[in-house]
Amino acid sequence: MDSNNGTSKKILSLIGCIISSIAFVFFAARGNYDYGIFDIRLISRLILGILLGLITFSCRKIIRSSSKCSKIVYLGLSIACAYFLIKPFFNTHLYSVFVQNTAEAFKLETTFFNWMYCVMVAVVAIPSIFAIIILLLKWISSLPNTLDFRKIITEFKTTPKAFSICFVKAVSIVAISALIGFCLIALSLRIPTTFLEKNMAPSAYTLLNDDLNGPLSPNSTSLIDTFTDSIILLESADDTNDSLIRRAALIYMNSDGANNLDSLVLKYIVGSKVAEISSYPRYWHGFIITVKPLLSIMDLDGIRTLNYVLQISIIAFIVLLMWKQGCQGYIAPLIISYLMLMPQAIAKCLQYATCFYISFASIAFMLLQCNKEQHKRKCWITFLIIGILTAYFDFLTYPLATFGFPAVTYLITSKGTSSEDKIVSIIKFGFAWIFGYLTMWASKWIIASVITGENIILNAFQTISFRTSHSIETRHISLLEVEIANIRAFLFTPITKIMSVYILLYSYLFLRKASFGRKDYNQIVMPYLLIMAIPILWFAIATNHTYMHACFTNKVCAIAAFSIMSMLVNLCNTNKYLEPKDS
Repeated sequence: MDSNNGTSKKILSLIGCIISSIAFVFFAARGNYDYGIFDIRLISRLILGILLGLITFSCRKIIRSSSKCSKIVYLGLSIACAYFLIKPFFNTHLYSVFVQNTAEAFKLETTFFNWMYCVMVAVVAIPSIFAIIILLLKWISSLPNTLDFRKIITEFKTTPKAFSICFVKAVSIVAISALIGFCLIALSLRIPTTFLEKNMAPSAYTLLNDDLNGPLSPNSTSLIDTFTDSIILLESADDTNDSLIRRAALIYMNSDGANNLDSLVLKYIVGSKVAEISSYPRYWHGFIITVKPLLSIMDLDGIRTLNYVLQISIIAFIVLLMWKQGCQGYIAPLIISYLMLMPQAIAKCLQYATCFYISFASIAFMLLQCNKEQHKRKCWITFLIIGILTAYFDFLTYPLATFGFPAVTYLITSKGTSSEDKIVSIIKFGFAWIFGYLTMWASKWIIASVITGENIILNAFQTISFRTSHSIETRHISLLEVEIANIRAFLFTPITKIMSVYILLYSYLFLRKASFGRKDYNQIVMPYLLIMAIPILWFAIATNHTYMHACFTNKVCAIAAFSIMSMLVNLCNTNKYLEPKDS
């Protein structure tokens, strides 16, 4: 009798899974497909539907494990969450062609049909929401028993002498870096601008065409930032009559600072003289040391081709290193995260490339050094230098990616390290990166102020105050608006479907064999969650900047994507190799 009862429950669960899949397959039918049943958009939506159905089926274990009283409370929360999720879905699809045509085919009123459709999707979504709420509450309640917080606090305790030694080392590295960086820019400015003249006109034509063409793809928000790339070209080709030291401190360009592309076109295509000269002393503009020599031998199209070749080479090198280090399972998360950055945009836009090269070169360095005991002790210096390089080369695009990518790589390669040690290390590396980034950036303000006699420090603080404000002119912007704008821009790419399939597939593989109540899961998840939270914190700090420039600041979300996918691989490996433990 019990076996029959168990069989009937399995059959009902399977029927629920099939209904779930059908519901999401029905959702996949929305839209016009150019290639019929072979259209990649239709196929990806069908796969997503089936995976979501399987996840719903897998959630039955979590739901059954709760008491009756808890189930009623959780069900109420699930319905409330489903309502708030489905309401905007209803408003969005009320006037869609799919809803109107289907309602007409079934001879139903459009609003009524749309409500039926949304309720069906909600019913399918509720088990997953239900399971997520249970897991979240269980996870929060189990944290005190999972992590040894006293050990974490003890790890941060250090003697004044040890702290002083580290502080002096950090300040010395920043000071030496600032001196070397300033000298390199001065040397680059010594290159005669006559060497660049022949390549400036073709480069200006390239940027003008990019500006007229708009986004790189109708299915993404990625576009060439012609405004900033014009600044980079104008600064590299500057020949202002001033002393070399002042030029290195102030960084001149032949433009008024507001119409940079127009100035570039007027000077190098039309042949008119541009009278305006402006300076940009707040940033280091370290890209000059690479862009100016390259412009001496090739135009912007040549630099972009070189970017493509270097991108592919560094990704291939990292994949080889991961394979050698036994991290084969993390290759797909890395490649998907890289694709989410939109490689075409990174190759074509000079200002996007800097953070990419620093991030992925750091990944390669971490993989090369991961087995060396000395590097493990001095790893904070690596992150200090990464922060310094980011402040030197980057134009405030997606700087925290240079911390997030190597930080996840550290978690991947730190096999046998306790969760508490990983958390402590990530926080220490974070402080080292922030110290390197901020002090290197501030050193430019000090150098420029001393050399020019102008108050560059005040100018920098005024700009920081504006960029971290919660307003644009007279309009107030909320944190939620900023988060939504950036996440929406990040997810609006053709690669999102691939990433979604990957995340759902590994979620299903984990849930299928998960032994809930184990401490291993919490210990794995916590360090990754710290890195996932970085983009949210960045948007909360640089609110004005990240809202106005969401078309490129959204790329910092790639570290959250890399962290989520790596975490799921780690969890699935835990299911595979470890026996379930008692809580």
